[in-house]
Amino acid sequence: MDAIQMVSWSLWWLTVPAYAVVQVIVLLRASGFSRWVAAFPLVFMVPCWILFVVGLSQGGDNNLAWLLLLLSTPPALLYVVVVGVVLWAGKRPSRPA
Repeated sequence: MDAIQMVSWSLWWLTVPAYAVVQVIVLLRASGFSRWVAAFPLVFMVPCWILFVVGLSQGGDNNLAWLLLLLSTPPALLYVVVVGVVLWAGKRPSRPA
């Protein structure tokens, strides 16, 4: 495995904890309807985490337990980052003319 593949694979794995951190930050900063918009990925991610925990709890050498998280976390992270940036840009005070 060359260095580029190793770096890209490592970054892909880092989306799993990054999603959890960014989701909590955006949910704490949002309010009202924007909090519901920011929480939308949880509809899909909570079942993914539940299936992951069930897969790990079955014991043995279950190397497919992470697969669902690895495939669903990058789009969810991208969505939450975009929502967070839009919320942050909307709350910035405008410059006086």
